[in-house]
Amino acid sequence: MIKYLIIYYGIILILFQTNHLIYSNENKEFKGFSLPDNENEWSKTVMNSKSIFIRENFKHWNNKSIKNASEVITYENKDLILREYKFLNYKSKQLTLYILQSSRPKKSSLIVLNPLTEEGLTDFLSILRPAFEKYLKKYPLPKPNMKSLVQHQRMFSKFDWAMAYLIPSGLKINNDTTKKFQMEYDRFVIGDIRRAIQTLRNESDFENIPLWIQAEKNMAVLSLYASIFEPNINRLDLYNLGLSKEYETFFKNKTKYLDISNALSISIKNTNIILYENAGNQWKYANALASKLGWVNKIKIRKFEE
Repeated sequence: MIKYLIIYYGIILILFQTNHLIYSNENKEFKGFSLPDNENEWSKTVMNSKSIFIRENFKHWNNKSIKNASEVITYENKDLILREYKFLNYKSKQLTLYILQSSRPKKSSLIVLNPLTEEGLTDFLSILRPAFEKYLKKYPLPKPNMKSLVQHQRMFSKFDWAMAYLIPSGLKINNDTTKKFQMEYDRFVIGDIRRAIQTLRNESDFENIPLWIQAEKNMAVLSLYASIFEPNINRLDLYNLGLSKEYETFFKNKTKYLDISNALSISIKNTNIILYENAGNQWKYANALASKLGWVNKIKIRKFEE
């Protein structure tokens, strides 16, 4: 089971435990990349890199925030509320976003977006099946996970959080006898994640509260890229980002102008970033940049065991 979806043993422990922090300090012997002399120089570099990246990969993007999302229905059971939203991505394809939260009439203090993979969707459905099975019959349902549902109920009883789950455009049901989910990764999922963020921010309940994103491997890479084009992403929890091997095939020019290291460096100014992997100093450029320009945030790397 994907660790980042098990919220009770994930986020709560993240918040209240040190969890083996192995790298966040300045790297005074940093080598290999040229650092900007000042923030103005860096801002120009960022604008140029993002412009080229969009021009070569996302000409169909526009600057308008999504306004066409609709709440399909709200389901309530076992002290939980499940809300289902439909919205269009940048290619006018309809996507689904679920929001799970306590049924208590209190405004959420945090919203966490989970862009789902095939394994993530299976886990999500297994958690919700005991409470919302009759509303989820359009999917092939796995065995119910009552233990995880109870963990979520316990979390929602203690914290005014909401969890959002995006089913991206590449996540499909196999037509063979297995009826399992299969994720086809491509660069357009970045736009799906952007639209999900916009959908949340256009809802009054989530407009002005902290928004976190958590994702793993390829989805972590795509979530990182989405985050640099959307404002007010407070935190990224990215699992095994360094294990994404296919990401360069998503883009033209092999991300010549905006690789993962640069994307992290752009995001770090306004976003807390935690990487869960045995990465050593793999992402040290972003921290060196933050130190050079006097930014508060530093990338933190924590050990992550499957």
